[in-house]
Amino acid sequence: MATLSDAGTMGVTVKPGSYSESEVVALMKQLLNMAGVSANITAGEGSGEGIQVDVGDGKGAEVASILPTSRAEAFRREMVPKLLNYVETQKDTALPVIKFRGPEELEEAFDAVVADGLKIGSAAVDSPSLLAAVDTVLEYGVRTGSPLFNNQLFGTPDAVAMAGDWLTSAMNASAYTYEVAPVFALMETELLVKIGATLGGEYAKASNVEGLFVPGGSISNLYAVQVARYRSCPKIKEQGNSASPAPLCAFVSDQIHYSFKKACSLLGLGSDCLIVVPTDPVTGAMDSSEFRRLLEESVAAGKKPFFVGTSAGTTVLGAFDPYNEIADICDEYNEKVAPGGVYDEQEGHPGIWMHVDGAWGGSAFLSAKYKYYMAGAERANSYSWNPHKMMGATLQTCAFVTRHAGMLLNANGTNAAYLFQPDKEYRDLDYGDKTIQCGRKVDHLKLWLMWKYHGDVGMEARVDHLCGLAEYMSEQISTRVDEQGRRMFVQVAPTSFTNVVFYTIPPSLRLPADVDNSDAAILAALDMDALKTVAPMVKKRMQEQGLAMIGFQQVKQWNNCWRMVFAGAKEEIMTTDTVDEIMNSLLEIGSDL
Repeated sequence: MATLSDAGTMGVTVKPGSYSESEVVALMKQLLNMAGVSANITAGEGSGEGIQVDVGDGKGAEVASILPTSRAEAFRREMVPKLLNYVETQKDTALPVIKFRGPEELEEAFDAVVADGLKIGSAAVDSPSLLAAVDTVLEYGVRTGSPLFNNQLFGTPDAVAMAGDWLTSAMNASAYTYEVAPVFALMETELLVKIGATLGGEYAKASNVEGLFVPGGSISNLYAVQVARYRSCPKIKEQGNSASPAPLCAFVSDQIHYSFKKACSLLGLGSDCLIVVPTDPVTGAMDSSEFRRLLEESVAAGKKPFFVGTSAGTTVLGAFDPYNEIADICDEYNEKVAPGGVYDEQEGHPGIWMHVDGAWGGSAFLSAKYKYYMAGAERANSYSWNPHKMMGATLQTCAFVTRHAGMLLNANGTNAAYLFQPDKEYRDLDYGDKTIQCGRKVDHLKLWLMWKYHGDVGMEARVDHLCGLAEYMSEQISTRVDEQGRRMFVQVAPTSFTNVVFYTIPPSLRLPADVDNSDAAILAALDMDALKTVAPMVKKRMQEQGLAMIGFQQVKQWNNCWRMVFAGAKEEIMTTDTVDEIMNSLLEIGSDL
């Protein structure tokens, strides 16, 4: 605690467990020098006299006001420049994307800087050691903000969204009731309306829109299945799945996100309730004729169809399902089983709920140029979108939206008396009873700030830039040849959105230049058993050298092909030159294979 005498002398007593006196002296000297104050600083160093600062010019009070008030506050102040420096150097491609180390090596790195290493011991750790641990985290963590990080469906965080994330943590708010989060309740409402207006169709009418910001795209898909099940048979909410008059079944494509299988397991429907619809062998989009066939078969087998999940940008191929065709089939079926679309609050609706999982590719709706990918998506009953993926909002920022206002509240509401008192003010803005959670982070603040800052034009420009980079890479893949005229890359599927799926062909496996130059012909002629071993070896070398990070996986019949995705706030830090750098790295590292 700092005290001042009338003579301008300040005494600082360092409490046990906080900074040592020598640490405080060093800090005070730095602060006083910045303030232009001349002072004599002495320390008792264990004598109990504490630290004396003789100022004598009336500036003692100013000095007292800028000193840390606690050990924790001082730690936070020292953290800030570290974080700012880390963020500001993310664009530097000379820095390794990762210093890849095994578990034992990472444990040793932490053992070297902080007591008990990664383990949580019983004793408090001093601030210098903890700050050294922070440096170790930053050193060995993956630099996901680098333009060379294209390994996952997210990337460089937007600077404004990041500031919003810091603001969210500083305020430590929870979005369950209006009284504890009044500003955030209004922001969430406006964002959901904006998303609906951007998607179009019946979503464009604000009174139709209901939704939530939820912790992840998988949770959005869980909400979709859960709300669809409730609409199909409201009695399930109290009585369980046995209340359904017939076994429920749902439809998804063979390229759909695995979260739907988990959702059905979690909801007690069982993953076997999912009927998998084949997809186009090239694009990976759902085959609507197969959906119709399987729908008819399920009805003939005595099942009750209640849900179809579609994709806006599958994780590997980036496929967009034919929404209009699927919606037409749903409408035909729904009109047959529920003429006029009548919904009975007791018996529910016997039709099919259509959902669009736009976690990855849903950002296409922001761009006039690429919105064609989303044609018909507005006809779906619900829609999910993860701005933390393509758009660069910091993790996690995810929205679930339906055009059936009231359905979320009916499906999840329990009217907990201690939170949702019916007689309090603005009860209609209590979002908490619509959720399967209680406390909920105000993730939407990040998107609100980001969208306000960039505007529709800026959001559209980001989508266009990233899609443009993917198109450039696709062009390079099809035209790059070595000095003998042999193709060095081959694509396994057409570029969709920003997903580019391809193989790098090392010199030992390249085909003569006079072979048919089409991707299909090259894939048919290549030694695929040998080619599938290339990506794992190249990836290992790239990790060891800290070079570009991109993923490989199997998709359909193609084993261990590269999947390049462009995501994040990269319009100022990633150009076609960066794409060339990544492609050159792949060639150089695998040149001896």
